Amino acid sequence: MVRKVLSLSLHPSLYKEYEKLAKKSGKNKSQLFREMIFLYEQEK
Repeated sequence: MVRKVLSLSLHPSLYKEYEKLAKKSGKNKSQLFREMIFLYEQEK
């Protein structure tokens, strides 16, 4: 599967929280985003 690049804009405070969450989880930001999308889809 070919991956696509996604660019988004976050408020600086939200970006800091996102970085902290990625570091705490041991995942890079891309892995964390994919997991968040997967979990969101499971909740529907």
